[in-house]
Amino acid sequence: MKTKSNCCRLVLLFILFALPSCKENDDVSMSDIVGTWRLIAEEGYEKKNGEIIDQWSENCSEVGHVWGLGFKKDGMAFDYHDEDMEENDVMKWTLKGREITLVYRLDNGSYYEEEPTLMKILHLDSSKLVIEEKIIEERNSKGEIIRYEMYDKMTLKKIE
Repeated sequence: MKTKSNCCRLVLLFILFALPSCKENDDVSMSDIVGTWRLIAEEGYEKKNGEIIDQWSENCSEVGHVWGLGFKKDGMAFDYHDEDMEENDVMKWTLKGREITLVYRLDNGSYYEEEPTLMKILHLDSSKLVIEEKIIEERNSKGEIIRYEMYDKMTLKKIE
């Protein structure tokens, strides 16, 4: 009977101490993100007052869609829209826990701090990054309240 009791204690100890270390919610470091990433799959939707007005799910390489993000060590980032990976939009980026914040640079050189883009990291390893962006806004259009929602899940592969 003592053997069975000891076995149960060992299983409980394993559950209490070993499993929490396997969380998908562990923080990541900036060095894990630094590099150039290319979008390989994307899915999402837009809703207006609860009704889906647009929905997408695509394998980007199959449809010829080129888009990606580059994260630099100095806290700067860029996106690109072509095979040459020429920097398009420039932004600042920060990382807190598993959330990336992007702040876009305006044409005058200042940054649009009022509406940063927030992206949650769902998965990250040395070659793959999965992020999601959610937007929920209440707008007033001609006296009418409009609830707008957007969800975008992007899978990117590291290319540099």
